[in-house]
Amino acid sequence: MSKRTCAAVLVAACSLVATSSASAGGWSPPPTDTVYGSGNNNHPTVENGFSIAAGSLADGTKARGFFEFHGLTNPRDVIIADIKCLAVSGRFATVVGRILYNRNTAGSNLVGRYHIVRLEDGGPGSQDEIRNQLLPPGTPQPACPTPADITPSRGLSSGDITITDS
Repeated sequence: MSKRTCAAVLVAACSLVATSSASAGGWSPPPTDTVYGSGNNNHPTVENGFSIAAGSLADGTKARGFFEFHGLTNPRDVIIADIKCLAVSGRFATVVGRILYNRNTAGSNLVGRYHIVRLEDGGPGSQDEIRNQLLPPGTPQPACPTPADITPSRGLSSGDITITDS
């Protein structure tokens, strides 16, 4: 899914909420945090493509969305995860997702495992960052880790990440 498609889906969802809430006697929707983007992760040994579209209320509740990673060497290697939590602090975000689907040439089954993704929005003209960690089989759903600076910095080899902290 392209960044433009992710953004369009997120804007459409927010518009629907705003439209329905405006007709509810002047009630306005609560502030939301969002993360969306796509690109390549610039990993030194295995470079992957990714896309993400996630949102939650400002307090981190009601997190929704997805992320996916796909192999660049072998595009048949894919994982898709459902967002379980989103934590945003300024230009940093952390999501935890539960893998709903995977296909890979190694034949391993990752469905049901949790995956932590840390993101950084470097702003216009700056390098964005993404790091991810697949948790061991049987690990229960973790709490959302506090977003923090990603070091050492590698930057994305292509793409863009946008984080909005309400």
